[in-house]
Amino acid sequence: MSGKSTLVNEWAEAGDLILDIERLWASVCNGDKPDSMKRIVFMLRDNLLDAIRLRQGTWPVAWVVGTYPLLGERERLSLLLNAECIHVDTGTEECLKRCNGNIQRINYVGSYFEKFQPPPRV
Repeated sequence: MSGKSTLVNEWAEAGDLILDIERLWASVCNGDKPDSMKRIVFMLRDNLLDAIRLRQGTWPVAWVVGTYPLLGERERLSLLLNAECIHVDTGTEECLKRCNGNIQRINYVGSYFEKFQPPPRV
């Protein structure tokens, strides 16, 4: 709910590879995210991450859209992919407002901000 996908949609150019877990969910099932589909969605994500890591394909830029509240997760992914992390710094109130009353999303946002470790200051 921070605007990650919106940012990538604005910045990405034709031919860029976009790995967005929400798009994967939408391509596999309609609406909710049933537990029965988690294994498939995460397998697709992992396969695409491997393709990015190995630089398979001829795409100019790969965008990995994800929610990674822990600094260690972000650092591990950055090292694995030899990539730069871009943090979309949207506050809790704005994210909650964008949930439009959806309890599942509200809980997800709350959980994210409870765990969130900010990026180091440069």
